[in-house]
Amino acid sequence: MLHAFSRTHICRYLSEDEAEKLLAEGTLRNLQAGETLFKVGERGDSLFVILQGRVHVYRELKGGVVKTLVVLGYGSIIGEVAVIDQQDRSASIAALDDSALFELSRNQLVKLLRTQPAIAAKVLWAAMETLSVR
Repeated sequence: MLHAFSRTHICRYLSEDEAEKLLAEGTLRNLQAGETLFKVGERGDSLFVILQGRVHVYRELKGGVVKTLVVLGYGSIIGEVAVIDQQDRSASIAALDDSALFELSRNQLVKLLRTQPAIAAKVLWAAMETLSVR
């Protein structure tokens, strides 16, 4: 798991030792195909990194029509805005395949800022890079 995690974008600036420490701070989540991670409008306070599988980022329009915004796979960071501002989710996300995700909550990030500030800064930088291309 560490090898796959350390090659993701969120670990781009981390050494393998730092990636291992980050992995220990977060939580691993498994989703079955079709399972919803979160829905638009729900309060958010975690970011996720896809370690396996693909997720469907979408919005439901009037009349129940589903509009796909993007399909994301291995290494993608999702929910990065919510870990900073704790605002409502702007889209819904569901697993297209059986998926494994790394979750880092706001509380876990704040703890990391206090105990491992260099790691936290590198994680936030990688998350900001993700935002800049969306």
